[in-house]
Amino acid sequence: MAKKDGSVHRIWYDEPTLWASEQDSRVDKECKFLDKLFKKYKVKKILDVGCGAGSHCIKLKNLGYFPVGVDLNKKLIQYAKKKSPEIDFSVADQKNLGFNKEFDAVYTLCTVIAYAITNEDLVKTLKNHYRALKKNGLLIIDTFNPIIFIDKAEYEHERKNKENALGLYAIRKYSVDENKQLSIDEATFYNAKTNKKVSSDKSVKRMTFPQEMRFFLEQTGFSVLDFYGDFDFKHKKLDSHRMIVIAQKKKF
Repeated sequence: MAKKDGSVHRIWYDEPTLWASEQDSRVDKECKFLDKLFKKYKVKKILDVGCGAGSHCIKLKNLGYFPVGVDLNKKLIQYAKKKSPEIDFSVADQKNLGFNKEFDAVYTLCTVIAYAITNEDLVKTLKNHYRALKKNGLLIIDTFNPIIFIDKAEYEHERKNKENALGLYAIRKYSVDENKQLSIDEATFYNAKTNKKVSSDKSVKRMTFPQEMRFFLEQTGFSVLDFYGDFDFKHKKLDSHRMIVIAQKKKF
């Protein structure tokens, strides 16, 4: 298996079936949260930025919504199209979306926003989300909460992941680039039977703190409605690894 390096590529991103199983473990809880939110704001047409294998789009379509999914990974988009050809799936970068006032809501889950690692990329991404939304449209961002990661000193430790469906396990080491405010996740993958190294990669993500996220959203035309620590409307304290932000396109 070839070595893969880069901020977007994890070894399983090029294995659509495995990635779909990773998504499916979260999709029910996350879509239940989104469904309640969408009903409250009378949302119908939605855009999933970083849709992966399309699991959320498929679930939400079955709940009566009209989803469109985009992802940078061609293999995942091909898989999503085969699984649900009636949904519009396409390859696109979150920094270069071509939509204009088409959606009632845009959502971006699983820390996809964190791959916009510079201020310029984050502003460009949020402006793309803004343009894609209709008047008063919603933006839902799910990313990791750097306050908790630092508080628990997780970056100072190595972690061994369980064996996955490919028969691989990973040793992951975390570190921080303090000057650039980046989380660096270095993973080395091993064959579970032989313990021989198969490949390695490095994932680089932006660490965006709550008030910093609020600032960038407000500067790009959004009002922040709420923060949540999980996909649970009762979990409003940011005391977990998750940070879910609900924002709305400002009324001008």
